[in-house]
Amino acid sequence: MSDRLTAMVAFLLIALAIPAAAVAQDPPDYLQLAEILRASGKYDACAVEALRHAHLRPERAPEGVDLAGRCLVQAGQWQQSLALMWHPRLAPHIDASRELRWRACAVAATLGEVPLPRACAAAGRDDARLELLGAVKALAAGEWRDADRALALAQPATPTAAFVAEAQQWLAKSRDLPTPSPAVAAALSAAVPGLGRVYLGRWQEGATSLLLVGVPSWFAYGGFERDGASSVRGWLLASTAAVFYLGNIYGSWVGADVDRRKGHDRLRSAVRTGLGQWVVQ
Repeated sequence: MSDRLTAMVAFLLIALAIPAAAVAQDPPDYLQLAEILRASGKYDACAVEALRHAHLRPERAPEGVDLAGRCLVQAGQWQQSLALMWHPRLAPHIDASRELRWRACAVAATLGEVPLPRACAAAGRDDARLELLGAVKALAAGEWRDADRALALAQPATPTAAFVAEAQQWLAKSRDLPTPSPAVAAALSAAVPGLGRVYLGRWQEGATSLLLVGVPSWFAYGGFERDGASSVRGWLLASTAAVFYLGNIYGSWVGADVDRRKGHDRLRSAVRTGLGQWVVQ
């Protein structure tokens, strides 16, 4: 399907260079077929038929490109959607179509394009959704504080009210994300082996760490007490305890960092899904 889609993109770009009079009269309405395919969840086929529509009707190319971009987003092919809608030959259509301009800018913001294309500048535009591109970009990147500030600066408008409400819910969840400190976890484990794991809520791992460090340390102490500083058993067990002790500190640091990242990544995934739904509306 990807090869077929690539071929259709090529046909579209060729068609844009051909005068409209050269196109066959009254071609079939492939845009309607694309909508049917989209409704049935066949997003790749939807993109192909939408581009076929744009190829056969150059004067209505923005409609086909816009629908193809939406279908690609729903198929999870964000990069292909971006490459299609921001192709240099389609630049004149961005300003000509309010919907295509919005869609192209929203996809660019979600993928973190730096900077956003000039056509996405909100000043002087007639689409309130463009005011939210900064928030969209920050949300997609997981930069929750920046997203909060961007939402506060955006002017409330009916077309964006539902999105703003959902974005505020995501930001509320971001404030509830687990934020264990790797430095605190490591320091606690350095003070008492396993205590850093307990700080992370991992009681069993904490008890295991305490035993792994404590047991060989106890027997090493016994060996040194009996044989003095020349005790082979004492040095072997003390070395084993030291390895477990350092591993316990390092593991606590990594565990805290992993816990933070997992919560962050889960929320980012949910936000990306929500952004995708909003972009294709």
